[in-house]
Amino acid sequence: LWKGMKRVFADGFISGDAVECSVNLQLVGEACFTNPLIVAVTEWASANGDEITPTVFLSVETDELRHMANGYQTVVSIANDPAAAKFLNTDLNNAFWTQQKYFTPALGYLFEYGSKFKVE
Repeated sequence: LWKGMKRVFADGFISGDAVECSVNLQLVGEACFTNPLIVAVTEWASANGDEITPTVFLSVETDELRHMANGYQTVVSIANDPAAAKFLNTDLNNAFWTQQKYFTPALGYLFEYGSKFKVE
């Protein structure tokens, strides 16, 4: 468990190579997990009587969109370089599946068991 968590947070977000970190954090982390999470938490909080979280998270979401744009530009610049493009698919696969392995079960647990009113 620790080795995988180190891979997600330390190597994937902080100390990996520059492209791997950008793909992990800005593209996969922001686009695949953070943005849907913000939308889901906003709806979840509103259904459970919280009025502050939806307001704050709408502001946070605009910042997340800027991060996603940075990740997209990284991918576009690499895709135009044939020597580097062959590693891009590996970085995308590693980033998605490594993050999905830890974030999806935790988020599913919180949404399923942490709310008083379920959002369908």
